[in-house]
Amino acid sequence: MSTTLTPKCIDPNPTTKDLLHIQQSFIQFNQARLLRIQSFLLPEQQEFLRLLPLLFHQNQMGLPGYTSSKTPTGISHYHPDKETLALAKSYQKDFTYRTDKEQSHSLQGVYLMGSVSSLAFSEHSDIDIWLCHKNPLSSHEKSLLQDKANAVENWAASLNLEVHIFLVDSRTFLKGKKTPLSAESSGEMQHYLLLEEFYRTAIYIAGRTPIWWLIPPEEEQNYTLYLKHLIKSELINPNDFIDFGGLEDIPADEFIGSTLWHLYKSLNAPYKSLLKLLLMECYESEYPKPQWISLELKKAIYQGNYQLDALDPYVLIYNKIDPYLQQSNNTERLNYARQCFYLKIMGDMEANPQQQKLQDRLTLLKEISQNYHWDKNLLKALRKNSAWDIKKASLENDHIIQQLKQYYLMVSRFAETNSLSSKNQDIQLIGRKLKSFLQKKPGKIDIITTRASIRCKSNELNPPLLEIALYGAYTPVL
Repeated sequence: MSTTLTPKCIDPNPTTKDLLHIQQSFIQFNQARLLRIQSFLLPEQQEFLRLLPLLFHQNQMGLPGYTSSKTPTGISHYHPDKETLALAKSYQKDFTYRTDKEQSHSLQGVYLMGSVSSLAFSEHSDIDIWLCHKNPLSSHEKSLLQDKANAVENWAASLNLEVHIFLVDSRTFLKGKKTPLSAESSGEMQHYLLLEEFYRTAIYIAGRTPIWWLIPPEEEQNYTLYLKHLIKSELINPNDFIDFGGLEDIPADEFIGSTLWHLYKSLNAPYKSLLKLLLMECYESEYPKPQWISLELKKAIYQGNYQLDALDPYVLIYNKIDPYLQQSNNTERLNYARQCFYLKIMGDMEANPQQQKLQDRLTLLKEISQNYHWDKNLLKALRKNSAWDIKKASLENDHIIQQLKQYYLMVSRFAETNSLSSKNQDIQLIGRKLKSFLQKKPGKIDIITTRASIRCKSNELNPPLLEIALYGAYTPVL
């Protein structure tokens, strides 16, 4: 799927019309992403995304997720369409929509983030949702809002959707205070890196649009000054937008925390985490001026031409790490990164093929393999290896351990180069967990994982998905 926008020059002194064009361009791109998500879902699951903002905009008994008449409601700038209102009536016949004049706006916006916006998304993927509220809400109001978020999650579960809704105070987050941003969040240690992920993966659902959209890519290092200029010149009304901050400065120790966190996450999801670890390695090699891939996405939209596949979050990651690994002349690491990318894009598509979607992904992989000069037999070999026996799975586990050793050595060197010694409690906690997993002890049972299908040839049994318990000769030094 592709969309072409009218090219616009980036003006250091934009007009209100210029800024509106950029805002609409991002919304158009977000809507295209949302349509692709809907194509993966069953009809009743599609209803969840369509009804989601209305459930938090108005709080009426009979609608999914209702818990209390006192729950804070109202999303700024949200106006449900006729189709959404009709859907609400199918759940509650007596539903009546109250106009904005009849309610306050306690909520600033609803956004999806993470792999939900990527080709790796499927009906079995989880969905992270940021529900942003105004500052301040009382502790009682937050508790009521959290109760409703939990109830909406439960409704989603009844539709076979795994949903995680996070309450986000944008002002608190902007100040750098600890806020969980996703199901994989490790709190404050990943503040900027998770923000960067949000900017390249977020899908706007309703409410205020991120003000980051309006800051030209080449002005990212002047984010704060440029934003002040827009406000002082009265080119924008800041109350129409939500500000999570820019990517001007990032402390070096955040890379350490993020790398250790992804090392820990790799114990359960190695392929996904290994790609992110490689991305961290790329960013660290460019520090203190990382070339953020979120800015690549922004540049494409500012230039007016973009394609969903080319700007897919995992494709953007791959486009970053492949040239980096080619420079190192390490064929083993390069091919392993390509294998991880293949597995993320294909997901469970091979086991549960939807022919058109399967063909679309294979076409994309073939194009990428040609662009980056993969070995002509690699893609074919990856397709053949959808199920492994225990022997091959054990060998793969050894390869994963070797890769993790590389990442640990890399982050250790980075810490030494930048004279860092982190005292963050979250990092120390993750370090202890890693040590307990990685330390080899007498009588410890080693559990392996590679893919969802490991076939034991001796009795043809198909064990369930196994978690990975990696062990090795290295221990994180914290």
